Amino acid sequence: MNIQKIYGFNYAQKTNFKSAISKDNKEQTTTLGCKLPDSKQYEYAPLYTNPKKGSELQAQYKEKLRNICFDEKGNLHPAIKKKLDESCYIFEQPDGSSKLMTIKDALKSYVGNAKPIDTRLLHGTFVQEDADSIIKNGFDPKRINNTYFGPGFYFTPSEGDALIYGSAKVEARIKGNCAHANGKFYEKINNWPVQESVKKFIGLNSYGYPTQDIENGIANSIINEYVRNVLFNEMGYDCAYGANRGSSCIVVFNPDSISDIRPY
Repeated sequence: MNIQKIYGFNYAQKTNFKSAISKDNKEQTTTLGCKLPDSKQYEYAPLYTNPKKGSELQAQYKEKLRNICFDEKGNLHPAIKKKLDESCYIFEQPDGSSKLMTIKDALKSYVGNAKPIDTRLLHGTFVQEDADSIIKNGFDPKRINNTYFGPGFYFTPSEGDALIYGSAKVEARIKGNCAHANGKFYEKINNWPVQESVKKFIGLNSYGYPTQDIENGIANSIINEYVRNVLFNEMGYDCAYGANRGSSCIVVFNPDSISDIRPY
């Protein structure tokens, strides 16, 4: 059995998503209808001989890829969303079995039993500058890092638990439809096969170059944004309660359900 054909994107179908990929990355065209930046121009040497220049090149490459995959507001490219809507993968179920299904169906098996909440909670971040920015500008989905219980913004009623995420803290009102997340379910959703198939669909293949980690990060961001939007836009969950090994939190998917942000 060829497992790749089961959990990866099926290029034999959906001919409207064909890609024209040449041997030379400079001429590589994505399935999204635009040329990818040439990953081979980002050599290792600047990372060692000129770290500042190397960092600038990597930031430049990351920005170019983000501009291909997301619009100015941070919304996912419609072609990528459509492909993720249609693709099936093998996901482990809560009972330990495995099943071929879409990401949406997998989420339904791990997140549910919602009820309304309206409460004030704490959010921890690493530096005070980030906390000040949150108070001033609100929560930015592009800066989501924690994904244990799903891609979102993590809150807790406990000052001690907030310190897990950083010493700088803010307090906010969380109001909306709160679901229950089945443990650390998201590691079963955003897994290596899904990330690799996203990269393959777009045409990202700079294996062995410094840009490989950037491409992995972009694939991770794509899946995070897709799942976050499915959870609150399509399934109607503004947030979810998650708990694992004595640690619990509320992870917020919908930034609009966060209000009255204050220093703590």
